[in-house]
Amino acid sequence: MRILYIFIIIITYAFRGVAQDISGQVNGHNYVDLGLPSKTLWATCNIGAEKPTDSGDYFAWGETRPKENYSWQTYKWCVFELDSITKYYFRDSLGRYERTGLGVPNLSRKNNKDTIFFDYKVLNTDDDAASCNWGMQWRMPTITEIKELIGGCEWIYTPDFNGTKVKGYVGTSKVNGNVIFLPAVGEYQETSIFNIVPSCSYWSSSLYNNPIYNSDSAYTLLFSYDYIDWFSSSRELGLSVRAVVK
Repeated sequence: MRILYIFIIIITYAFRGVAQDISGQVNGHNYVDLGLPSKTLWATCNIGAEKPTDSGDYFAWGETRPKENYSWQTYKWCVFELDSITKYYFRDSLGRYERTGLGVPNLSRKNNKDTIFFDYKVLNTDDDAASCNWGMQWRMPTITEIKELIGGCEWIYTPDFNGTKVKGYVGTSKVNGNVIFLPAVGEYQETSIFNIVPSCSYWSSSLYNNPIYNSDSAYTLLFSYDYIDWFSSSRELGLSVRAVVK
């Protein structure tokens, strides 16, 4: 993982004079064309938001509706009483997945004839918050598309986007100069929001690729005031979703 300091400029004054660009619309939702090699088009606001500076809704990974409590006890794909993840996980050659970590359940699966394994590595459409809320043409980005977004723009952190007093990152395409804005709206752990200033994470649709330790995590886009990069977050947390379309 490499933090992209090269294209980051930290500023302490209001970032004015640049607005979120709009290139078109799909199913009533705006997107911006950043000229990325994959032709991926990024939404101009978060799922559940009415404008780019709104926080929108928060989702646990693989869930499609916001809720009041984001925890392993309430997570759709975890049977907490059995310390078991029931969908989206890595397994070994015997069909087992076990992990003992700090502050998370000891998640395990046993291989037997009565077990149906769902060891997908990317979210199915039915579990994709973008597809379920905005229509089938929209979806959550893969980790590859998040890396492309990070590398395809020059990024500036602002504590006040266009005088709105909203903190976040402004990305300017290296290809066509179009602008995307990602607000720093924090994330939910259980019933409380945290890291709202100045950090934020956005879900990808990709399970974190570490079969030994981290089937309980998924890839994210993460930023703080001095960096923007890809990372991973625990699946039960409530994070923002920025959708993509092609």
